[in-house]
Amino acid sequence: MNHIGYDAMQLGELDLSLDKKDLNSLISNSEFAVLGSNIDPRGAEDIWEEYVIKKIGGLKIGIFGELRASLLRNENSIQEDYFANARAMVELLRKKKCDLIICIAHLDDRSAKALPDSVSGIDIVMGGKVAGPMKEVHQVGESYYINSGDRGRFVGLMQLHLNRDRDIDSVAVTIKALEAADPEDPYIKALVDEYKPEYDRRKKEQSPPPPPQKAKPTSQAQQLQTGDSPEQLNPLRSRSDGGPPTVSPPKRPSGPPAAPPKKRQN
Repeated sequence: MNHIGYDAMQLGELDLSLDKKDLNSLISNSEFAVLGSNIDPRGAEDIWEEYVIKKIGGLKIGIFGELRASLLRNENSIQEDYFANARAMVELLRKKKCDLIICIAHLDDRSAKALPDSVSGIDIVMGGKVAGPMKEVHQVGESYYINSGDRGRFVGLMQLHLNRDRDIDSVAVTIKALEAADPEDPYIKALVDEYKPEYDRRKKEQSPPPPPQKAKPTSQAQQLQTGDSPEQLNPLRSRSDGGPPTVSPPKRPSGPPAAPPKKRQN
């Protein structure tokens, strides 16, 4: 991201799932602002920013971000009312004489669209947590919302036309899908080639082993094919039917009972 030339990014749920030390190490090595406007620091070592002000083309641009708490599990440091937090950020950035205010919304599409409706003073809302890019810009009054899709599969270009009062007259947006046919950046390719073998090795180590396959029960007919007789397979089962095992009672002698033997007299 340093190589690409980012100005700012908003923390997401996957970033906050990292170990504190690893996350703060990544932030400290970033050459751009890492934002967490409605994320309370979990400790003194947390170094993300509430907002950043960039001076571009003679304009003073204030940027902040919002993250939806329901995207995280067991996380108590997110201010759920991101509308109230956005109002506070807009008021703060207006006091700092910002010409434009941009919100990076790590929200679902419906909530991101609702920001311009609920919070006045945001000029641009930029979303990204949807499966594909928006086909047109969503305008609410003097605010605009655009979403260029998720996972870095699309690159969006937004061109703003301002009047002399530095108000937005019109917005033009171009979104391009990244494809395999696009030429690779040599620097990024070298990074991927360097880290991919170690990544593949760790991924293989962390993958759970396949579950053991259970042996299929063998039917009596299949067992008979091996040469075993029914008596060997189940000596109590009748050959003539498939009912439950039975045991034959002992046979009684036929005819009248035999007379008891006479005692000999001496």
